[in-house]
Amino acid sequence: MSESTPPPAGFNLPWHLRHAEGWLMLGRCREAREVLDAIPSSLAVRPEVAMLRLQLHQEEKDWPAAAVLAEAGARREPGRVDWWVAWAYAVRRSRSLPEARDILLEAEIRHGGEAIIQFNLGCYACQLGDAGEARRRVEAAIALQSDYRSLARNDPDLEPLRASGWSP
Repeated sequence: MSESTPPPAGFNLPWHLRHAEGWLMLGRCREAREVLDAIPSSLAVRPEVAMLRLQLHQEEKDWPAAAVLAEAGARREPGRVDWWVAWAYAVRRSRSLPEARDILLEAEIRHGGEAIIQFNLGCYACQLGDAGEARRRVEAAIALQSDYRSLARNDPDLEPLRASGWSP
């Protein structure tokens, strides 16, 4: 937990975070929102609070709100790859695939060695019709982290690549 802003006297932030996370794990968005809304605004900007709120927006499929929150996280903490991936995903769902790709291309400057960036850029390239780029990106992700091989075998974004005879 970040220590930049101390919780108000008597306020138990770890308890609130655990409970919001628990409600999210159960798919109970209303209850998770109530717990998160009870967190004082002075603490709402803390990364651990913002990430749970992002997860709530994702669970609710509120992609515009998720995009705003994830962008703020990526700008505030550019070294955390998870903000960038969440931002791109939310933009893909709320605006456009080319805009989402541009976000990941910016993330690649900082996180080019992250398999998740390469894999998602491969998925986006495939959906945008660039099979060569898609293959190169996905194979780079697999070289970085072998777990992506099984993902590549099943990810619906890569169906056009697999249909053309490519096999990860």
